[in-house]
Amino acid sequence: MLRSAALLVVCLASCGGGSREGGRSAHVATPAAPASRVLPTDADAGTTAAPQRLDRPDIDLEKENAPLAIAFSPAGHLLFATRRALWDWDPSGVEKTKQITATPEALFGAGVRLVASADPDYVATQGPKGKTTEEWRVRAAFSEDGAVAAFSADSETFARKNDDARRKFVASVLRTDTGASAGAFTRIVSVRSPLYTFAPNLSPAGRFLMLVQAEQAEVFEVASGRNVLRQLGEGGIAFLNDATLLRSGRSSLDVVDAETGRVLRTRRASSTRALSPDRKTFALFEKGTLRFWNLATGTLTTRCKTSMKCSDCAVEWTDASHVRLFDGSEKETQIACAADGQDPSPSATPYAALPTFEGEGFSVFEHRNPGATRPSGVVVMPPKGGKEVALDVPGAEMPYSVSRGRLLVRGETTWLVESSGEVRLLVKAP
Repeated sequence: MLRSAALLVVCLASCGGGSREGGRSAHVATPAAPASRVLPTDADAGTTAAPQRLDRPDIDLEKENAPLAIAFSPAGHLLFATRRALWDWDPSGVEKTKQITATPEALFGAGVRLVASADPDYVATQGPKGKTTEEWRVRAAFSEDGAVAAFSADSETFARKNDDARRKFVASVLRTDTGASAGAFTRIVSVRSPLYTFAPNLSPAGRFLMLVQAEQAEVFEVASGRNVLRQLGEGGIAFLNDATLLRSGRSSLDVVDAETGRVLRTRRASSTRALSPDRKTFALFEKGTLRFWNLATGTLTTRCKTSMKCSDCAVEWTDASHVRLFDGSEKETQIACAADGQDPSPSATPYAALPTFEGEGFSVFEHRNPGATRPSGVVVMPPKGGKEVALDVPGAEMPYSVSRGRLLVRGETTWLVESSGEVRLLVKAP
């Protein structure tokens, strides 16, 4: 499985302008070249199905204050990390939702309990003897394959006492099948900017945990809790695998050893670029040409060229082998290009005529109105059933993932789509 947050490329203060990095997540084998579709009109109403809603998980996700993270498990179940617990739900209905572990025990230690907090974004804890109360901001993340979950929290109480110059973190990494601990530690870290919250990010197999915010990244070895790497200031950083990181700046890309920080290879790069979902290739667009940089070998390959100009160019991967160049201001795909060297698709097609994501027979098309800063919704073409499913899923960036014939669509609302076209609304928009 490939995940869009393991695919997370964290943009630091210098990222801006036309730079758009990242990709869609896909638990997929490489499909054929992207198919095109005709934009829907009023006459198409009979071929686009209203979502048929199935049962939701038997936990109250709104009461849980919404999930911090959602992922597929290796068994194809859905995992929910909330501020109170880690849950496993079998969408087939064979098993009911089970609580793998309670967040307080996993994160803050045995005997610690949650008490009421005035701020819904925080949890308040009370020690075993009931004398000490602390407020924490809790975050969570899953490994790429869903086998490992990480909870982290920084203490707002500690920050207030230290003028925000330092933060106290607790972290706990767990196996999602048993709830067994893979590592836990407490650290006090000097912070570069107290205005930003740190978010956890696991390496693909869960060897390293990165706590990252706008101007700082701290990488810890999960088993030992050792702080192996620190990055401050400008740039972005993301795991490529459990041994290397990708560090990006305005005009450069570095492949870095995750444990030593040693730069293994480097390349100058334009700001119009994107990392592939499998984190093996970087697509670079400059001077009318799309090039592909192999991150393991350093090989640079030229594939597609276009004479067309755009005022707001961006590169987007639709799967592990295909990218498209589109004009954000016109919402128009200018060229679709295969990283394996196949002929590009016709240029100058409307954005929604080509899929944003493909995997396990699913095709997802985003609707973007000219001048809009984010999609207004998506249309899903499932492998079975023959009818498209229209979903109201607003969101600036919507990660997609598939497993065992199910598609997870995450935006301000979260939907689970079956291969038959039946859907579940998992999380409502706030």
